Amino acid sequence: MGGSGKISGRKSWRLWSASFVAVGLLIAASPGMAAAQTLLSSPFITSYDGWTDVSGGGMIVGGNLDDPQWGVLLANDVLCENSDSAEADGGTYDGGTAGDGLYKPYIMVNSAVTPSQYTLTGKLSSWDDDGLGLVFGYQDDDNYFRVGARQQPTGTYGFAQGLTMQKVVAGVTTQYALPTGTFSYSLDNTPFYIQVDVNGGAYSVNAGTDLAAMDNWYSGSDPDLATLAEGNYGMMSWRSRAVGNTYRPWGAQLHEMTVDNGSNGSIDTTHAFTGASPLSWQEIHMTNAEGGQASIIYDWGNFRLDFRNGSISDDSNPFEYATATAPSVDFIGSAVIVDEPSAATMEDYEMQVRVECFDNEGPGVLVRVRQDGTDPDQLSFYRICFTAEGQGTNAGRPPQGMSIQKCVANGTGVNPTWTELYRETSNPYTYQNDANSNLTDLTRPFDLKVKVVNNASDTSALIYVSLIDDPEGAATEYAWDVVADND
Repeated sequence: MGGSGKISGRKSWRLWSASFVAVGLLIAASPGMAAAQTLLSSPFITSYDGWTDVSGGGMIVGGNLDDPQWGVLLANDVLCENSDSAEADGGTYDGGTAGDGLYKPYIMVNSAVTPSQYTLTGKLSSWDDDGLGLVFGYQDDDNYFRVGARQQPTGTYGFAQGLTMQKVVAGVTTQYALPTGTFSYSLDNTPFYIQVDVNGGAYSVNAGTDLAAMDNWYSGSDPDLATLAEGNYGMMSWRSRAVGNTYRPWGAQLHEMTVDNGSNGSIDTTHAFTGASPLSWQEIHMTNAEGGQASIIYDWGNFRLDFRNGSISDDSNPFEYATATAPSVDFIGSAVIVDEPSAATMEDYEMQVRVECFDNEGPGVLVRVRQDGTDPDQLSFYRICFTAEGQGTNAGRPPQGMSIQKCVANGTGVNPTWTELYRETSNPYTYQNDANSNLTDLTRPFDLKVKVVNNASDTSALIYVSLIDDPEGAATEYAWDVVADND
């Protein structure tokens, strides 16, 4: 199952394909309440700590497929860019010379401005071998300094292997002489450090895996740095997204950035991304009816908080087909759930969320998620799934339209029980998408409302699902009959 999507509070939230999220503005719906009560805050924000995407672009949905994809990963709370793209490889997309430094990366800078003397330290990591690094003295896209690290030994286009340093002045890129030796970093997401000392026009660049014992790679002075020393700082990403079954699709990552100018003390700052989301999250790995989980870590997804667009998104294209034990029912994909103390005890509530999906194979939400004991993957939940693609003859795929599945954990070492509670069979609702990735079919969101309450007359749970398709356009309403779970 593949593709992309998004979901958010007021804008839209991107969910790609078979990805599932338990999120949204949760409103109590208990009988007898005089007024609705907000149980959990909205997780969607449109800015964070002064960080700005200066490369522009937006969501892949309705935008350029090469647009930067920044966000804070919900699994490990780091700033990430994972588009596997760049503004330019080396002058042009089909030109450039390996190692000449004439590349144009995606850049995220902080709005703070440094004095003329400071030390900038970035803690970085990647699953990919292309390029990431630090930006400093940033005035605009045509005037800044940068230090980049690349692990790929062939070094295609304008980014050489190892550690390279360039200045961009008046739109002209100049690369400093390559140092003796080659800087290397691990591709298993092990962090490394790049540190830049600036004192007017003087500079020193150190890098290594040990912050207390880094190697010096560049030192010298440049009159252009004296001019640009007081500027913004940040990170860059160049074609960073790990691909292949053995990698997580996380891209270039910034764990932490520190700016310090010693005794002056005017900009002693540490930027971290833990707590960027208003809500805490937990990555979960669904278990099918035969005890299987995603067989490759790629399928764990890359859910991230995109604070540029006010969305939670995943574009990792994860899936495991349904088994013969529960055909069309126990299909699984990447998932995250709200990890707040109050979330596990809520029973009667309403979730409201906007969904937009680039692919045709299934965004969805989870409600009433319960953990069985201490195993974080032993979960019981209801899943409301939407699929635009026809199921065909393969019982491994989810049914077309809206469907509801229930997963009941049976304890550690025992396979969970999956049950289909509802399948839309007549004129199924199919959300608008662009499954062919040609951006000719306009993708449009739908506003989803899911309410789950206990039936006062018996022990059943009642699930209400309704939506407004194209809420800012035709605003067509859909509502399904209430689904009762009597177990």
